[in-house]
Amino acid sequence: MAVAKAEKTATVTSIMERKLRASVIELAEQRRRTWWHRAKVGATQDTVRYPEYWANVARQLNRHDLITILAEDETWEMEACVERVTINGAELSVRKVFKRDPLADGASVVDDIGEFIAERVAGKGWCIRRVKDGHLILEGHEMKASVVAEFHRTRPRKVV
Repeated sequence: MAVAKAEKTATVTSIMERKLRASVIELAEQRRRTWWHRAKVGATQDTVRYPEYWANVARQLNRHDLITILAEDETWEMEACVERVTINGAELSVRKVFKRDPLADGASVVDDIGEFIAERVAGKGWCIRRVKDGHLILEGHEMKASVVAEFHRTRPRKVV
């Protein structure tokens, strides 16, 4: 197998001239910020690619910023880089799109008689719903365990 050898035409002084100066390298945090965003209810991968989607937050963004976008139902995740910020929004270039396992655990009964269920509601997080009329008793929790715990903590106990 042939191995490439360095040319011997370069002198020590020419190599020293090509070295990087200390001022040309800097921390990424000084030039690039990293953002995280949970997409709006009903937003698709195509929706978040439109510059108009980012219109209300465009003034906070700079070129080269990185944005991680998570679908509201957590079925996909996207990494994007800001290419251009305009008056109408921000243009992104997509780096990666990941398929994610959707939120496990659908609706489940949380009381002894099946009158209340815990379920994920789009835009409201994990909620406790009364089965007979569909009214949301508790809402806005990030985790199923926390909404179930609050339900059991706030419900009156049976006196025996």
